[in-house]
Amino acid sequence: MDTAELAGLMKAWHGIYDPANEDAITNVECLLWINMARRSLCRGPKLRFSEFEDYEDTTASKRAYELPAGWMSFSDLYYLDDNDKRKPLEWFSNIKRFYRRFPDRTLEGTVVGAVQWGNEMVLGLIPSEEVRIFRAGHKLPADLSWDATDDLLDELWENVMWIALVTSGEYHTVPASKHAEWKSRAFEDTTNNRVLYRTAKTPPGRIVTSAPGTITPVFEED
Repeated sequence: MDTAELAGLMKAWHGIYDPANEDAITNVECLLWINMARRSLCRGPKLRFSEFEDYEDTTASKRAYELPAGWMSFSDLYYLDDNDKRKPLEWFSNIKRFYRRFPDRTLEGTVVGAVQWGNEMVLGLIPSEEVRIFRAGHKLPADLSWDATDDLLDELWENVMWIALVTSGEYHTVPASKHAEWKSRAFEDTTNNRVLYRTAKTPPGRIVTSAPGTITPVFEED
C-alpha cells in the first residue's frame, strides 16, 4: 500500500457518503493527512517503526552536535574506550540538572553526559579528543512522497487511513455518525497496534531511563 493507493481509498470513503466530496478532497490534502497520521502513531508509546541507530563523531573542543531530524528520545547512548569497552553516557532531560552536574561550561575531558538543547545534543565534559558516540532511540518518520511507502504504511495502512479520515472529517462534510465510526476504528486500531508493534524489550547492556533526567546501564537476565 502506497500513499497514492491510500489516498484513493480515502476518496472512496468520502464518495460513498457524498459523491460531491470525492472530487473535493485533493491529493495534496490526502498526502498531508496520511503523513500526519504516521507521525501521530509514532508518538506516545514507542513503536518499532520509529526506531533508529546512528553515531556521531565528535571533534575535540566542540561541545554541541545536531540531533537526528524528528528525534524524540534515546534508548542507548555510549562510546567505546581504547579497550573496546562500552562506556554509557548519562542522559539529562533537564538542562538545569545538566549544568549542576557540569557547572564549568569550558572544561574539557572525557565525555560522561549529554542533554538536549534546542535541536542539539550538548556534551559534558567537552570532548578533549575525537570519539565516536553510538546512539539508538526513536524519532518521527520522515514524510512520504506521492506513490511512496515504508514499513509503517505497509503494515498499518488501515490504522493510518482511519486516523487520516478522522482528520479529513474536520475539513470536509461527512455524516456525524460516520465520522464517529472513523474515530472509533482509529482508536481501536491504535490501541491494538501500540501493543502488537511496540518497540523491542531493552536488550542486555542497553540503557533505559531509571530516574528523572538520567539514563543508566541496565543488564537484564534472559
